[in-house]
Amino acid sequence: MKNPHDPADLMLSPVALAIDERLEVFATLNPVQLSNRIVAETNMQPRDSREAARALVASLTYLLDTHGWEVSWDGGRGIRLHHQSHDVVLGVSDNVAQYVARAGSVASIYSTS
Repeated sequence: MKNPHDPADLMLSPVALAIDERLEVFATLNPVQLSNRIVAETNMQPRDSREAARALVASLTYLLDTHGWEVSWDGGRGIRLHHQSHDVVLGVSDNVAQYVARAGSVASIYSTS
């Protein structure tokens, strides 16, 4: 078992729990509610999946001190927390993954094509 090496290592648990709590809330939202929440918290309207991932991360970390942990979208896996040589990936619900995959567009979520 690895021991914490610095204060940022000690802060992983509260940071991960705070982001996971927000992911749980996001999982309960329908596509319109999720999109509206992300737009309201980030003032961004994503046009592609890269922008949607960036907006999602910005929304998840809105007013959150990450204590040196970098937060990013990790493709199909979820939300990656990274600090030095340590990484943790938190899984996301289907609606959150679809938000990113479909470029954050509410219209595309309801598309039948």
